[in-house]
Amino acid sequence: MNERPLLSPVMMDSDPLGACLHLLDIKGLFYCQAYLTAPWGIEVPALADGMMFQIVTEGEAWLDMAGEPRQCVRPGWVNLLPHGCAHAMMSAPGVACQALSDVPVEPFNPYYEHLSYGGGGAPTKVLYGVMTLSQQSAHMLSPLLPPLISLPFSALGSETWLAASLDLLRAEGETLRPGGGAILRHICDILVLHTLRAWLSATTPTRPSWLKALKDPLMGPLLSALHHHPSADWDLARMCHHVGQSRSVFCQRFSDLTGQSPMMYLKDLRLRRSHDQLLSSDQSLSEIAYAAGYGSDAAFSRAFKAVFGHAPGALRRAQSQRAAL
Repeated sequence: MNERPLLSPVMMDSDPLGACLHLLDIKGLFYCQAYLTAPWGIEVPALADGMMFQIVTEGEAWLDMAGEPRQCVRPGWVNLLPHGCAHAMMSAPGVACQALSDVPVEPFNPYYEHLSYGGGGAPTKVLYGVMTLSQQSAHMLSPLLPPLISLPFSALGSETWLAASLDLLRAEGETLRPGGGAILRHICDILVLHTLRAWLSATTPTRPSWLKALKDPLMGPLLSALHHHPSADWDLARMCHHVGQSRSVFCQRFSDLTGQSPMMYLKDLRLRRSHDQLLSSDQSLSEIAYAAGYGSDAAFSRAFKAVFGHAPGALRRAQSQRAAL
């Protein structure tokens, strides 16, 4: 493990939630600008290991999802489906729905398409996005988030930048000039992060979780430091030094807030980070094992398999085989 100096209190982030959100690895996979005319109805299938968002930019649409009250979606709101649940969108309640796979689309590139569909009546425009999360991000977020987050733009901060962002989204979506796809992805990623931040900031966790610990004035800065520097030489003495508590008081408080002991939390954090590094970097297994705090590949592989059910080498080989298809 690389030796690093203790982080001073000044370096401990004053906005732990914002700092941890900055580390979330959320990537846009696919975006669709839908041009719909009443009557219309589309069934959207469930998306495993991903999330979806939808923004109505003109007209209105009805969202129907199991376990949630049917709602009318109008401009000025963003809907986020953190677990990628199946749902239906329609021009009015009771309208017959077509499976999304049967609706014709016009692809512009592998990650952006236009969809035009409906009976020629009142128009509605909807921006749809599909996102994927890294293993660590999914582990952090999934247990905390409900099936549907629906927020007005006013909850996301300044409505001025939101209005400008949506204007830019509409312009890029309708013309798709060179580089427009990349612009769309970046704007949508920012909108999703703002939505998550607004919801998480307004939520008061009742069960132990990293979010509950982040909102604690003592543990929040420490958790932010752990997430930013998981490979540092953390031990109980170092953590206690950060929060200024005795070992027994610190361990009890940490466990009450997160549901894990400090060192188990750190071990889990490092292993999930290693999972993402195996998929996204060309670091050797030994380098990743060392950064996770393991002195041998064998010890790292045993710990990794105990959490994920397969060896790290198997994960990387499977990734290579998928990339070759």
